[in-house]
Formats: sequence, structure tokens, C-alpha cells
Amino acid sequence: MPKTKAEEPIDYGFVKLPKDLIAEVDAYVGKHGYRSRTEIIKEAIRRLMATYPRDVKPVLEHYNLDQHGVRVLDRSLNPPNGLIVDVYFKPDANNRVLTFCEHDQTERCRHVEFALDLPEVQKIFHEKGWKPK
Repeated sequence: MPKTKAEEPIDYGFVKLPKDLIAEVDAYVGKHGYRSRTEIIKEAIRRLMATYPRDVKPVLEHYNLDQHGVRVLDRSLNPPNGLIVDVYFKPDANNRVLTFCEHDQTERCRHVEFALDLPEVQKIFHEKGWKPK
């Protein structure tokens, strides 16, 4: 006889919780319609997760790049879509690279740091023998 949906085994994982938190959960068992710790914890997790967007995107993301600089999408500026920030690279005669963020009008900021940490940018610097100032 085929198993019904209720008889199908459920795949579970395990989570460790501090004993004091378990004691707080236990205080609710048998109250407010909860029959077990599992019901309470599942409900709490679902409610917490519902407060966060499902598609969490990084705050900074490179949009485009080449040897002249990087276009960085900063989602913290002009939310929710973000703002494109240009970070420029200009090598000097000694192959030291001056960086400049057009948005912050500075040589060092989170946009510049983000751009310099990109593997693609590090590859360009390495191939050209450039070093950041």
C-alpha cells in the first residue's frame, strides 16, 4: 500500500540552542496552541525570516570595469535601486596608481577599497605591473 503524505518521512536537521533559551521555549509548550518545542521554534523562525527580504543583494557590486576604473553599484545610495559610482585608476610614471572615487571625491573610501579588492582589478594591476598608492 503506498504511503500517504502524512506517513512520508520528513528530513530533519539539528540546531543547538542554549539551555536557558530552551527553558523559555518550554514555558510556552501547551499554551497559545503550541504542542511542542518544535512548533514554537519553527513559528519563531518563520516570523523572523518574514521580516527580511528573500532576495538579499550585496550593498556593493561591480557593474563594469576595465584598466581605467570600475563602476560600482552602491545599493546603500538611492535605495532600493542604488547608484552607480565611478572609481578611476591613473598610473604615474613609477607605475603607482592614483585612485579616485567620483562620488566621494577622495582617493580612499569604501568604493575604492571595494574596487581594489576585486580579483579582476588585481589581475589588471598585476599584468600591467601597477601598484596602488
